[in-house]
Formats: sequence, structure tokens, C-alpha cells
Amino acid sequence: MTTASLRATAPSVADTGRVSERTLLSAGGRGDTMTETIRGDVLHAIPPDELDEEDLSPELRALADSRHVLVIRKGGHPSILDLVWAFVRRDPIEAVTVVTDRPAEEDEEVTLTVEETEMPGVYVTAAARGEEESADDG
Repeated sequence: MTTASLRATAPSVADTGRVSERTLLSAGGRGDTMTETIRGDVLHAIPPDELDEEDLSPELRALADSRHVLVIRKGGHPSILDLVWAFVRRDPIEAVTVVTDRPAEEDEEVTLTVEETEMPGVYVTAAARGEEESADDG
């Protein structure tokens, strides 16, 4: 593969002018696992002892096991202007689900390093994923 074809398939930092945090974090990661940092407000928190009381998908329930499930509004608490601007652009403010060992209260702002799962919109904290993989090994 020539340099020209490499440049055509993968833009470099010089081509784009910036590097995303996600790219930097994934470059030092394990294989194809990508991590990213999510900052946001906790909209709903489910402690481990209440998981059975919630209407969770079987996949999410299995992933959560004995950990906390947090529904987070990405980006923190939006201002009125942010809400109006999102409405005008028809670009909704994204909510994601994170499985973590860290307890959190509703309306608390959290910053978590997470990894994507096979379920869309569901993440697991990097520390929780590492413990899950080590438990599978042993």
C-alpha cells in the first residue's frame, strides 16, 4: 500500500487539524477496545440491590450483575440556550446508560472513562470491564 492510499483511507492529524480525545485514548488501549470520557448529569441511578425491580433488558441485566446502572445526560446540565439550540437544530441531547462500580446520586455530575459495549447507547466503565475480563479468565 502506498503512502497516497494510506492518506486517502486514514486522515492524519495534519489533514484534520486536530485529534479527538477518543483517538488518543484508543491508541494506547488493548486491541480494538476504545475508551472515551463521558461527562454528564445523572438522570437516573439504579443501585445493585434494585436491579431486579427495574425493567432492564436481559443483556443489560447480565452486564450490570452486581454493579450500578446510571442513565447520564452527556455534556452535563444544558442551559436554556443549549436546549433551544438543540431543538432548532433537531439535534437531541443524548442520554446514555453506563454500568459502573461507582455509586452516584440523581442530579450529580460525573466524569467517567468508559468503553462501548455491543448494545447501542450502553457503556461500561473501563475499571468494571477490566474486572469482568479478569473474572472470565479465572
